[in-house]
Amino acid sequence: MRLFVEGVKKSYVAAGIAIVKIADHLKQLQDVEKSIRNALGVLTSTLRSTATLFAPMIAGVTLGITKLISNVLATIDWKLIDEETANSLFGVKFSIINVPPEIFVLVIGIYIIQLVFLLTRFANGIDEGDDKIQYMYSLGKALPTAIAFFSIVTIFSMIMFQGMSPV
Repeated sequence: MRLFVEGVKKSYVAAGIAIVKIADHLKQLQDVEKSIRNALGVLTSTLRSTATLFAPMIAGVTLGITKLISNVLATIDWKLIDEETANSLFGVKFSIINVPPEIFVLVIGIYIIQLVFLLTRFANGIDEGDDKIQYMYSLGKALPTAIAFFSIVTIFSMIMFQGMSPV
């Protein structure tokens, strides 16, 4: 702006040249901003995809495997394993604590909800800044999708891995 003011003081031709230079500079700034937004768009879309699809899918499959392992451990007769064998296998006195898989579903479900809140906040902060309304809108879209996908994958994987169980 100083360049523009100085140009107006000298002549109208100098002011016109100053305006053209300012416009070129603003155009370059817009191009830089656009390229930064494109580069950050890849990051934010990855964060959003992780929150709504990948994390719930991995968590659901993990819970199915947990159910399978729980069923396998339930079929083992631990009284047949003598203390010397247990010590050589595990290094310490070993006892099994049977935690129901439903507890793991609850814990992982809470984790997924927290993950959606955090990753949506980060992605929205990068894209929109500190816009609370846009954050709530993004969260309103992401949270039901993530919970539904997590539920479907968890049910499907538990059914699928149930067929592999010896019980």
